[in-house]
Amino acid sequence: MPIADHEFEAIVALSMFENVGPDRLKRLTDAGFLQTFPRHTVLFGQGDNPDFLHVLIEGSVALFAHTGDDNRTSTMEVVEPVDTFILAAAVTGMPYLMGARVLARSRILMVPSDVLRQIIHEDNDLAVAMMLALARQFRVMVRQVKNLKLRTSVQRTGSYLLLLSETEGVKKRFQLPYDKRTLAGRLGMTPENLSRAFGTLKQYGVTISGQTVSIEDPDLFRDAFALDRLLDSE
Repeated sequence: MPIADHEFEAIVALSMFENVGPDRLKRLTDAGFLQTFPRHTVLFGQGDNPDFLHVLIEGSVALFAHTGDDNRTSTMEVVEPVDTFILAAAVTGMPYLMGARVLARSRILMVPSDVLRQIIHEDNDLAVAMMLALARQFRVMVRQVKNLKLRTSVQRTGSYLLLLSETEGVKKRFQLPYDKRTLAGRLGMTPENLSRAFGTLKQYGVTISGQTVSIEDPDLFRDAFALDRLLDSE
């Protein structure tokens, strides 16, 4: 399926491509193909070889990992459009350290990894763009590790909800972006621990009913779970 003009413009607008001209990017997109995936589709598993660079145009994708015996699975990250995911595997050709599952019907540009590596080898601007994108993704990973190491489960949950609230325009009522099991994995806890954290947040005037979050006193909540630019910024 050919890529539409507005979809190409969205790819060009990615920060990783900010110094790469449209003509060069067109070579990359022309080498790939667009595909639409229904919800729950597993795009690849952890340990699979990276056949493609994936660029999420529409929808959402969960990156997940599991133990060797597959008894425990956890969501590591949720990718929103427009963005690439697990770029390091596509660039190096090394096996995926995580799997990817479609959370909501998604349109994804898939560029063969060998073509990507060939173009990177030939095009210095694209090579620099890939290097900067990998650096940004590394910083995201460091923030996640710091969040897990330095905050309790209640602090992680409160800060995450505060960030959602401020992203929505400091709303007192908003919706969780995905189901609670996925959210628990994203925050590094079990669903049971997430439920307990939700219970603790009631003393700060926060209630969760289904997917709806209600904040009685935003100022009190903000004072209790102040955001940290080195932990919560992009």
